[in-house]
Amino acid sequence: MANLLVSLPTTTDAKLKDDIESGCRKSYNDALEMLKEVEELVKIGDKTKSANMKISAAMSRLDDCEDEFKKIPMPTEFATFYERGKKLLSTCLAVERTRPN
Repeated sequence: MANLLVSLPTTTDAKLKDDIESGCRKSYNDALEMLKEVEELVKIGDKTKSANMKISAAMSRLDDCEDEFKKIPMPTEFATFYERGKKLLSTCLAVERTRPN
């Protein structure tokens, strides 16, 4: 993910660039941790629908990264990464919602 942020315009203010990088890094790390928790919940046969809530929370964390791009456009490569991540999480959420109780 960090490699994708290298493509921020060279004219980007250094503080803004640092804010975007640190905000997105934290958002993606949080989302990854939540997905690891989902994996464990699924392994034990989550009956509480906690996996559903954690997938939704992971999606929100990705949106937090998108929010970092208020002053500059998201680089194309990063936007593609972001959109694919959101699509993957949407698919996981749809599958999770169809799982029997």
